[in-house]
Amino acid sequence: MLLKQRCEVMRAPRDQWYRVAAWKKIEMYDWFPIVFIVFKVVVLGTGMFFAIKWHHDQAKKDAQEKKDAQGKRDALEKKTQYDGSGP
Repeated sequence: MLLKQRCEVMRAPRDQWYRVAAWKKIEMYDWFPIVFIVFKVVVLGTGMFFAIKWHHDQAKKDAQEKKDAQGKRDALEKKTQYDGSGP
């Protein structure tokens, strides 16, 4: 659209170019796709970032819980072996 406007302005006589440019206003439907696509990329990109971050954090949390549980089992096993309180 802008290229077409520029060509029309160039074809107008020098004393009338400002009149042609003045009434060739950019309409909402010309810039809406640009704004909408940028907005969509930002929203989807943010959503993907937080989805990946959440899954990564959950994996770290699960691994830490497994490690803590194994550590408690090992500590309990050592305590029962050396205390003599076990069977």
